[in-house]
Amino acid sequence: MNDPLTGSEVLIKLIFTYLSILFGLGTPLFAGAPLARQKPRIAYITPYQAGSHYWEQTFLVMEKVAKSLDFEFVHYNYEDKNAKIMQEKVLRLLKSVHRPDAIIIAVVGEYTIPLMDAAEENHIAIIIQRTLTPEERLALGSEARHKYKHWIASFRQDEVEKGYKSAMALFSQLSQTKIPGHTGKIDLVALSGPASWIGSALRNDGMRKALKHFPNIEVKEVASTDWTPEEGRRQMDRMMKLYPNLSGAWAASDTLAMTALDALAQTGKKRGVDIFASGIDMSDTGLSQIVKGELVASSAMSMLGFAEMLIYIYDYLQGIDFAQEIGTLIMPNIYTATLENAHEHLELYNRIDKINFRRFSKSYNHDLRRYNVSLTAFLDDVGIHICSGAKQSRELCYQNSP
Repeated sequence: MNDPLTGSEVLIKLIFTYLSILFGLGTPLFAGAPLARQKPRIAYITPYQAGSHYWEQTFLVMEKVAKSLDFEFVHYNYEDKNAKIMQEKVLRLLKSVHRPDAIIIAVVGEYTIPLMDAAEENHIAIIIQRTLTPEERLALGSEARHKYKHWIASFRQDEVEKGYKSAMALFSQLSQTKIPGHTGKIDLVALSGPASWIGSALRNDGMRKALKHFPNIEVKEVASTDWTPEEGRRQMDRMMKLYPNLSGAWAASDTLAMTALDALAQTGKKRGVDIFASGIDMSDTGLSQIVKGELVASSAMSMLGFAEMLIYIYDYLQGIDFAQEIGTLIMPNIYTATLENAHEHLELYNRIDKINFRRFSKSYNHDLRRYNVSLTAFLDDVGIHICSGAKQSRELCYQNSP
């Protein structure tokens, strides 16, 4: 048992506690630990829509990383479709006393320039998570750290590759399973994202690229949506009346893919037997549906790609610039989850709490010469391993750690 403190010792400890709280040093000072660094604040601005499996899972992953690396993470979800209203809200945040040290913008659009100007003026590191149009790139100075020094990087996925891989898996399954109709074709439709977003067109381009390999498949129509199940269902009901012999749908998100299957199933057709669909996002909900045999596939980066981005940002705020090794374009690999490997991806998400993200940070590991934040490294950290001798079509397999 420890000896009781004297009155003067108690007073000294109280004074130090007060000073630690006042200056943000934290309580480890009294346990003989090094002085705790002040927590950086990283904000994420998203066009979140209530009920979105994708965004909810994204926030969960990022919150786990924040807890592990010990920084403050906050996300601001603006559902306003009026870009001007969104711009005003974000600008107020960037100029307020509560402004973050770094900010990730998941969508920018019309208010790009004012937002970048505000971040530059207030010395806020910014990452744009979006595919920019050629006009936007020109206005911003071509790439990060040229015109805007505090625009530290771009983070984006290869939208064409996502559309292509998801469609290839779906079309392959259909070609092996379905018998063409009297026209010699297997009829499908496509549910796309908003026509106003360049990424929607790129995903559609990927789907059409895959379609060239399958002359026996015809996509009767590509319908734009606002990502919501309600709009997806409205479009499916309309197209099912126009094309009564549909065998499935390619969709630009997991949510839209499941919506398409729900609509088609109302005709009495059986999922995975008579009707098929593939999605994009590799959300946990989408992966669960693949494991059940409902969806054929889903393509995207692993959700741990967001962990990679946050590790780089955190180190940057601690004075370690990732650009010297990684560059200013962060572009994670695109994977395809199918029945053969979806349970491995799902198992990884189920073990996020067990990942020690500090192992991947140079700020916490001064001897770390190169970043290793690959999907394989995260899998290995929680005991999920690539199996030797696995079939070529199977990207991942796992085994429990001993």
